[in-house]
Amino acid sequence: MATQNALPPLPRNQDWARKKSAGSTRQLQLSVSSSIRRLSVPHSASFTRSGPPTSTPTTDFLSAQLTRPSSSSSQPHEFALSLTSRESDMPPSSSDTIVSRNPQCDATDDENQIADVLNDDDVAMTDLTINPQMDGGLTERDSASSVHVELQRMNQQNVNLKMEISRLQEALMQRLRGNSKFVGGGQFRSMAHASAPASPKVPLPCSNCLSCRAALKKAKGDLKGTKPIMEELQRKISESLVARRHMAETNARKQEQIAQLEVELQAANDIAAQQTALVATLRLDLDQARQRPSTATAATDHEIVDDMAKKYKIQLEISHEKQAQIDRLQDDVAAAHRSVQESEDSTLAVRNELAQAQASFAMAQSDLQQELDRVAAMRAKHHADMAGLRHAHDLAVHQAAQDADRWKAQEKKWEDRAKALELARDALAERLDRAEADQKLNSQTVQDMQRESQHLQLLRRKSCGDLADLTQKYDKLLQQLAALQKEKESLQQDQRTAEATLERMASELKLHHNQVDALEQAVLALKMDKTSLEDKLRQLERTHAATLQTAADTHGELKEHMEKLTMAQNQVMKQRSQVHTLQGEIRAQKAHTDTLHDQLTEQQHTHTKALEKAMQSLVRLCVVAPTVNVHLSGQILPCKTVLPKDAIRTIVQRDILPVFSSIFLQAEEGTSPTGSSLDSWLQSLLQDMQTSIEKHLKSVFHV
Repeated sequence: MATQNALPPLPRNQDWARKKSAGSTRQLQLSVSSSIRRLSVPHSASFTRSGPPTSTPTTDFLSAQLTRPSSSSSQPHEFALSLTSRESDMPPSSSDTIVSRNPQCDATDDENQIADVLNDDDVAMTDLTINPQMDGGLTERDSASSVHVELQRMNQQNVNLKMEISRLQEALMQRLRGNSKFVGGGQFRSMAHASAPASPKVPLPCSNCLSCRAALKKAKGDLKGTKPIMEELQRKISESLVARRHMAETNARKQEQIAQLEVELQAANDIAAQQTALVATLRLDLDQARQRPSTATAATDHEIVDDMAKKYKIQLEISHEKQAQIDRLQDDVAAAHRSVQESEDSTLAVRNELAQAQASFAMAQSDLQQELDRVAAMRAKHHADMAGLRHAHDLAVHQAAQDADRWKAQEKKWEDRAKALELARDALAERLDRAEADQKLNSQTVQDMQRESQHLQLLRRKSCGDLADLTQKYDKLLQQLAALQKEKESLQQDQRTAEATLERMASELKLHHNQVDALEQAVLALKMDKTSLEDKLRQLERTHAATLQTAADTHGELKEHMEKLTMAQNQVMKQRSQVHTLQGEIRAQKAHTDTLHDQLTEQQHTHTKALEKAMQSLVRLCVVAPTVNVHLSGQILPCKTVLPKDAIRTIVQRDILPVFSSIFLQAEEGTSPTGSSLDSWLQSLLQDMQTSIEKHLKSVFHV
């Protein structure tokens, strides 16, 4: 009966009782994944399985990697999807394969592509996010690593979404090829694992949207990172301006001090000239005093000597005061030189800070420009990917609609076949009723024949000649009864077969209804996903436009700051030239001051030496306590008085000890400051002092 109805034989090891799933979408995913696992390339009408179905998992984890072009290529990065199955999920002996999205693609190229991506996964993700050569210049941006991790995760989600879409497209394409590709019940065998649980499919957002969003977040983060740098640059510029004003004020003060020093030096030169003239006058007076006759009175000589001594003392005090003034002027000049050196150091520090700020600004500007270029390239790539995704989505929706129409037509065909089977079952039931009526009639005939046989046995005694005819007729009736029983059994077997076929067709019809519902829900889900993706795309475009506007504003601000920095640098260069000019003038003034100081020192030394020689030649005190001898012009005047102990003690403690005494701190070993023995060092020191005193006395008394 099954052969007459052109139905394939049912495999006895298949369970056609379909369990109810949680939803029609889950049934579609299970059927698609099962169909992908059971498809083989090439397809032929004589396809048979080499062995029993293996216990493969319900879902295959497909990997879609990103191809990274070589470093010499200037083209933007493109996504290339390749569907592969894990070796752990599919055993080597299984003949089940996965249909590639592009059948013309070489398997060797796919393997090389996947190997290249697996070996350079981190590099590819880095190329999609940020140029690694620019990361080495900014060590402050280590916090961007979290953004890179988030971007990598978003790219992986994008890959998974594209992988699922491609898998659904290929499943629909394979389902559209029909069940004529398999014989011997193979078309039902692909649906055997449809009731197996499948991994939950989480709807993933668009990867390009997320990558663009991550890039925008990174650009905002970089913008926030550049704000402290700009504030630091502004602070340094303000500090440089303050330092410049301070340096200008300092230079003005130094100029005033230099002018004052020049005036004081001029006054010192005038005083030195006056002192020179005075010394010359004193020398003339001294010569005149020496040339006076020896017959002059002692009183007159004594008065003259006293007057000259007073004049020399006054001139000596004036010379000491001028020397102190000259020392103060020298200290002021040294302080001015130190302040000028400090100003030069501060100017150099400000110039270095300005150079560092300019370098940081240039680096930040280059990073921002590269980020803008990368965002623009990513936006163009996003538009291209969205166009491809829309085309693939429309194709998938069209194929799903065609598949739904095909399933509806097949459902109608199965309904017609079910109606035909019901009619055949009614005909078989009618034939069975007729057979039962014939059986009842035959049983009645048999009973009649038995009664007739009994009657014939009674009549056999009467008529032996009719016995052979009756026996032959009885045998024929028995044969007819056996034939009717066989026909009845055959009809019952046909009825059972028809009922089983009818039940099987009803279950298949129910299964096809469920598949049609699942396809309709999948189409609705794809439409909803398309709508959500379009909304996200519009939102991302608005965000990207706002980001571009913000970047343009930031670029303008950076340009203005750059111009201000250039102006500040020009001002610093002008100040530097002024400082160099001032330094040259100060050095010239210092050389002139040193020359004047040397001349003044030499004159003062000559003047002091002359005064000392003159005084020593006029007055000499020889103190041998308690007698004082005064030698004046060759006359000796002895004077004796009481020794003034308190005055001598006061003079020694106040004037002599602080000037002519030294304290030597020695260790316990008694070593000298030179490291030799203390006794030998003291002896040499006393000898040197004695020699010096002798030389001084010789220079005094041998004029």
